[in-house]
Amino acid sequence: MGRIAVQERVEMATRQHMDLRYMLAPKSIAVIGASAEPTRMSGMIVSQIRRFGFEGEVYPINPKYDELAGFRCYGSILDLRDNPPDVAVVFVNAEAAVKAAEDCAEIGVRSLIVLTAGFAETGDEGVRMQERLVEICRGAGMPACGPNTAGLANFNNGFIAFGASGFLGLKKAGRGNVGVISASGGLATTILGHCQQRGLGVSHLIGIGNEAVTTAADYLSYLIDDPQVDCVVCLLESVRDAEGFLAAADKAMEQGKTVIVMKQGRSDVGLRAIQTHTAALGGAAVDFEAACRAHGIIVVRELTALADQALLATRLKAVSGYDIGVLSLPGGGTSLLADAGREQGFELPLLSEPIKQQLRPIVPKIAAVANPLDPTAGFGRDTARLKACIETFASEPAFEIFFFFQSQAEPEYCKMIASTLVESSKVIGKPMIVVWEAGEGLEEGAWKVLREAGVPLFPSTMDAFTALARHRDHARSAARRANTTRRDFGPLQKSGFTAPSRDDFDSLDEWLRALLDAAGIPRPGSDIVQTEDEAVAAAERIGYPVAVKLVSSTITHKSDVGGVHLFLKDAAAVRAAVRAIRGNVAAADVDGILVQQMIEGGTEWLVGVHTDEQFGPLVTIGFGGILTDLIADAARRPVPVTEADVREMIGELKTAPLLKGYRGRPAGEVGLFVDLVQRVAWVAHELRATRPEFELNPVIVGPEGTTPLAVDWAGR
Repeated sequence: MGRIAVQERVEMATRQHMDLRYMLAPKSIAVIGASAEPTRMSGMIVSQIRRFGFEGEVYPINPKYDELAGFRCYGSILDLRDNPPDVAVVFVNAEAAVKAAEDCAEIGVRSLIVLTAGFAETGDEGVRMQERLVEICRGAGMPACGPNTAGLANFNNGFIAFGASGFLGLKKAGRGNVGVISASGGLATTILGHCQQRGLGVSHLIGIGNEAVTTAADYLSYLIDDPQVDCVVCLLESVRDAEGFLAAADKAMEQGKTVIVMKQGRSDVGLRAIQTHTAALGGAAVDFEAACRAHGIIVVRELTALADQALLATRLKAVSGYDIGVLSLPGGGTSLLADAGREQGFELPLLSEPIKQQLRPIVPKIAAVANPLDPTAGFGRDTARLKACIETFASEPAFEIFFFFQSQAEPEYCKMIASTLVESSKVIGKPMIVVWEAGEGLEEGAWKVLREAGVPLFPSTMDAFTALARHRDHARSAARRANTTRRDFGPLQKSGFTAPSRDDFDSLDEWLRALLDAAGIPRPGSDIVQTEDEAVAAAERIGYPVAVKLVSSTITHKSDVGGVHLFLKDAAAVRAAVRAIRGNVAAADVDGILVQQMIEGGTEWLVGVHTDEQFGPLVTIGFGGILTDLIADAARRPVPVTEADVREMIGELKTAPLLKGYRGRPAGEVGLFVDLVQRVAWVAHELRATRPEFELNPVIVGPEGTTPLAVDWAGR
């Protein structure tokens, strides 16, 4: 997979998912295996369809009954040959489910939802049955949700075919603009609850199950094209169609919609749990997050954070910037929010003199008129003055977002404050975020008032600022991409670069050097030799000082075995270095000795490539040299990469200040370093079929105006 292939699929995505409308917005439904027991999953489906007001045709299928929940019951799906439904919900055992799929394909049912477990997640026989199910569905052009799924729900048209027990007590859902895609049915209802608690309406709830036929990528693409959906949150165990998923995410960015993802299986134990849950293969978490960042997906690590990000994505659409003003009724809240905001990189601008003058007659004389603002204890009980204070303070031109903090839990007083905030939110002309650190007793009072009015409310200061920081970073990244040529992946793309074949070279080192030269990646003058005399001759030809290094296809960290000698200034030092290397390393591990021009000054960086099972080759940059593993500061992206991608990666590094000029050191040559990274990424893109793994470490980046040099390299 490559990013170019992903971009080519963006245009195809709409055509590919169109048939999902029969599954996700059906006008007629059959329930195969329907039962009369409303607490069983097979009985829940029919009762839910009735309870949530689905207006289409409903056909329960079970030869035991003549009628179920007021609907005529049929003995077989084949009885609907003359009027096949848009979707059949299947809840019979695995073997019978395969037969049901055959019958559905025969009469022209347009889609399936297979709730049945017992397929690939259970072993070899289950794998065989799942393969047969896939064969039937694909042969008939029949999308299928599952198997081993809790089902799906479309709250915007009343179609509820979700078999999780959490739905038994669900009294209402309403319409919404947030789509939910989940690998877990039980956790899907948890996410639904978190969204509803925040006043968010959910449009779709999709349990993807084993994704045997229809994948998360297909659902995401469909939801992004749904005009009623503004945001999609996903809980995933793996990404079975990574190319399609990222293409759908690109489409979301183009349409101004937000995709938020939490991926399970970040640990080895988590990966094993996934394999027994849905037989999925989970890729490395860091690679997943890198791919998401490259395609504008917000990644979170908590279920509550999925809902928090959806809240801001749907409520804070038109934000001009992220400088904040903070007003807190308890005095301690001012420093609490100021500290949390600064930790997440937010600025709290000073109040302008005109706004100070307007505030002084409103607040008590003892109040310090500043940002953050504490209008002193008891001030909130005068609603007229509170409203005037909020609206005057929030009118400060330097503020782009207004934060209000409260910790009171007195129900009536808090409800009064909430109502005042709602009134003020309508006139201040900029986003309002409320942080209310109090008990659950306010759920039906003050918090309900705010949520029903669409005012973002957080019960945790850190959660609020963490979510806002992600929202800010996503918005800035999207803006950078909007100003970047999507397909400009650097000079090698334009030059028609062709990588030399590994088969044409005797050693890995020779091939890597040829690869660097072909790609136009500069390296110091060097020679590979075998003897002391050859090493001295090479050093005198290159010019002192030189470095002498081990060349080995079996040893990666040469410095660990005494294989690197630097700043050698004469022939005697070169001879001693060659003897030391051959004395420290077994002859079988020595392919040769590298004599190289010594590069002084600059900073050392790593530029590497590895291949992920799901996302293909990724390029990594990070702090380089012998401290690479110790400092562990790196950023990565799927290849190829644009200039904006590389600059964004540099910005993610804790050590990035070293490139910009740190503590009096000269700024580094960032532009040519970006060019070098783009070249490495394009090489990896061209070699993607071979699953490339190589790194340049260190790449020495000198002051502005100098050329970055790849000083050492390794690979497989």
